[in-house]
Amino acid sequence: MTTLLVRDSIKYGWNTFKSRPWFFVGTALVIGIVQVVLSNIQKELPMFIGMLVSVIGSTLLYCGVLNLYLRSHDDAKAARYSDLWNPKPFWKYLGISILLGLIVGVGLILLIVPGIILALVFFLSGYLVIDKGLNPIRALKESARLTKGNRWKLFLLLLAAILIMIIGFIALFVGILVAAPVVAIASVHAYRVLSGAAAAPVEVVEEVVVPVA
Repeated sequence: MTTLLVRDSIKYGWNTFKSRPWFFVGTALVIGIVQVVLSNIQKELPMFIGMLVSVIGSTLLYCGVLNLYLRSHDDAKAARYSDLWNPKPFWKYLGISILLGLIVGVGLILLIVPGIILALVFFLSGYLVIDKGLNPIRALKESARLTKGNRWKLFLLLLAAILIMIIGFIALFVGILVAAPVVAIASVHAYRVLSGAAAAPVEVVEEVVVPVA
């Protein structure tokens, strides 16, 4: 069974961020601006229309966000702002979002703890939809299989991510532009590890000098 190491996930997220800091700060800024715009649009429109626009916009946004960070994890140098536009899995991602909302929501109503457990069980389902193109039901089943035995580690990763985000907010708010990408890539790394497709660490090969007699 694959074992997830929280420290390694956070370290991978930080090292990836350091490889292209301004790119990741820029993408975090773009994502934040889109979220603010969607929120303001929703407030200005009639309730039903506003909610519809918000759901469509948020779904498109997160299809792009997951796509961007999956690509960034696998090859940070190849990632582009254009990766944020990824409408193809729209309906599947909308479906998984609705299912997760219902499942986790019911769990939270049942004294909160079941909701947290269900969120951990299905933690990887969104990545599976975007990365593998699975339909919502298959993504839920596969997430349950992949997270088995590592849900406690995922919970610790979630706590570490919350702590990093809080530190980012405290750091004059600008720190969130660093914290968000680090946390996002760390989460992708957890997905890659549990799905058996984690990027291998770069090995530094030292040059061997053979003395000439």
